[in-house]
Amino acid sequence: LFWLLWLAMLVGAIIIIVVTPRCASPPQLAWWRSSPVYNVEVTAFRDSNKDNTGDFEGLTSKLDYIKSLGMTTLLLNSIFPTAPGSGGTTDFSTVDEGLLGTIHQFEALVNATKERDMHLVLEVLPGFTDATHPWFASSAKKENGFDDLYVWRDGAGGDDSKPPNDWTMADGQPAWSWNSDRSQFFLHRRGVTKPDLNLRSFQLRERFNEILRLWLDRGVSGFLVSNLTEGGASNMQEGDIPEVVVLLQDWRQLLANYSDSHDSMHRLLAVEALGKPAEMSRLYGSADEPLADLVLNGDFARRSGTLDAQVLNDVVHEALNATTAEGQWPSLVLGAKGVHRLAHRAGEELLDGLHMVAALLRGTPLFYYGDELGVQGDLQDPSKNYVMQWYHPSDSEGPSVTSVEAQRNETNSHLKVVQHAVALREKLAVRLGSTVTSVLNNGTVFTMLRVRKGTPGYLVVVNTAHEPVTVNLAEASSHIPESGHVDVVSTHSTRALQSKVRLGELSLDQHEALVLQFVPIFE
Repeated sequence: LFWLLWLAMLVGAIIIIVVTPRCASPPQLAWWRSSPVYNVEVTAFRDSNKDNTGDFEGLTSKLDYIKSLGMTTLLLNSIFPTAPGSGGTTDFSTVDEGLLGTIHQFEALVNATKERDMHLVLEVLPGFTDATHPWFASSAKKENGFDDLYVWRDGAGGDDSKPPNDWTMADGQPAWSWNSDRSQFFLHRRGVTKPDLNLRSFQLRERFNEILRLWLDRGVSGFLVSNLTEGGASNMQEGDIPEVVVLLQDWRQLLANYSDSHDSMHRLLAVEALGKPAEMSRLYGSADEPLADLVLNGDFARRSGTLDAQVLNDVVHEALNATTAEGQWPSLVLGAKGVHRLAHRAGEELLDGLHMVAALLRGTPLFYYGDELGVQGDLQDPSKNYVMQWYHPSDSEGPSVTSVEAQRNETNSHLKVVQHAVALREKLAVRLGSTVTSVLNNGTVFTMLRVRKGTPGYLVVVNTAHEPVTVNLAEASSHIPESGHVDVVSTHSTRALQSKVRLGELSLDQHEALVLQFVPIFE
């Protein structure tokens, strides 16, 4: 009888296990949401043939380094051929082979990213070309299929004596110039050698559709649309935002159709823009008609001045508030080409804290190559590309503190802070949890809480003061318990990893930054 009862209980337990619905797995984030973006200037990253210029083969050889940072989305600044001294694109369909390597070497780079489960995204500048681009000469001659690719207007006086209007470039010079072949003025908001493309032109949009398909066939995972509104506030009269929306509608549909007809993988459409959150939100589109997946607002990358707890709080809220509708995904651009390096703008002493905030923020952070090392770049001319330092210079006695080699060998370094902080993006509270920020201790301490019920919570704490402070972290949120332990520490912190700390009375050294893990309190 005993064994019959035991067998019946066993069968019943098995039935219960089989028929009981399983808990749904937490949703996974899309690839461009889960990983930070690592933005590379190919010419300055890794030189493979000792011609003093970085190239595709050099970048391919360092993909494992990028992945070791926890970053699997690679954004390449424009790789298209440009006119010497101008920077304007002369051909959107190929790479600058004389500078970067062959198209076959580029395709090998793409294949290498795929082998590592990485995604490669290309920057495209569709707002203008160089005046030497074949399109411009054909448009000036009104050749069929090219006549309205650029912005042409008759003069206000009916001839070449007066431009169509008083629009100017950033330097105050007229944004219009006369073209004798066409007997009309053309618009050039970024310089006389960089004529503006007419984004309202159906002919132009068809040409760009062909170009995008070509690069998709080569294996790229998406595009960043940039430099559409550059040239001065007065030029916004041209209606940049509506023009951009038309372009994004075309490109969003093209990418969706391409994914549907191929492997179903989502292709990224990102746009770089400067402006107020309400304007930026328009670029995301709507639930019924989505446009950009990511809107990369470069305001913070161009911000100067003191970085304190209140500024950090403002930066986080500006990023989060740029997405006003459900389904929109925020971003935070830490650095960009042509501006001072993050370590210079934020101060090296606060660099680690800022990296912790970016890594654990709800959204996609963009890291500019080398910032993970704390490089300063050229302080006199930030437009000069910093050459990535992989090993210590041959004429020095020891490793450069901003070389990859040196920071890999340190017990703690800016590089390792980034690696450890980015690794926490896999945690449920960081992937899917809510965000609460606070400014404590009379504006000296910034905190950012990431919390989700049923899973450990994480708290970024940054002391922006030039002196030690003691802070009661329970003031940041009712979720904070009595104690937690240390997951990530800033470079100059003396605190041990995994050490237990009292959250109600936490002593912080000057400029110390921490990521703390704890068991959150829920009512």
